[in-house]
Amino acid sequence: MNNTTKFLGLCIALAFAAAQAQAADIYKVNNTDNLNTVTSWSTTSGSQTPNPGSLTTADNWYFNQATMTAGTKTVSLGGNMTIGGMALDWSGTTDPGSGNYSSLVINSGNTLTLNGGTLGGTGVAGSNYTATGILLNRGTGGTITINANVALGANQSWVTGRSSGTPLTINGNVAAGGYTLLLNMVSSSSVVNTIKGAITGTAKITKQREATLVLNGDNCGHSGGFQLGAGAG
Repeated sequence: MNNTTKFLGLCIALAFAAAQAQAADIYKVNNTDNLNTVTSWSTTSGSQTPNPGSLTTADNWYFNQATMTAGTKTVSLGGNMTIGGMALDWSGTTDPGSGNYSSLVINSGNTLTLNGGTLGGTGVAGSNYTATGILLNRGTGGTITINANVALGANQSWVTGRSSGTPLTINGNVAAGGYTLLLNMVSSSSVVNTIKGAITGTAKITKQREATLVLNGDNCGHSGGFQLGAGAG
């Protein structure tokens, strides 16, 4: 390897490290811009600006009442995307039009890859739970519906904390690959979470806690097995 090649390799490594270092919690603003555009996001909770300079594969997406404001948001990815994780948190205000809690709908098309970023803490108001990948915080609040395909980029633990309704619905396929997935679904059996698309992968998927999980897809392509964990019914 000559010196020029070594120098180029060092530059690429430094650029990659810099991109990773810029990963941050970002907050969906009150518009329907595609999620792969910086204008869809703010770096400050409760403010529509400033927009991030760029989006990274380790960013954690927060959809909170302070920034996204009232009203269900239906948005598109705008392209295949890789992120750390995503969280929905509402403090109890309902949509003035429908009287329902505000919710998030991601349109079909493209794939959202989740790298298992840690969610909770300062990113979510009243952080009752922490998760990696997907989090619905608090006992009351809106729902997440993902019509796009989802892929895992790391082992992770999804948490739904809602005490009623249908907190999480994934209509797209879920490609777990070789990564484990823990579905921590808090509350009672009357709370129903659903994965309607096909699940594929080679690692174990575990569902725990009391809420109901419905799997409607053709999951023959998943060889890792499914199991019930602590508190599952």
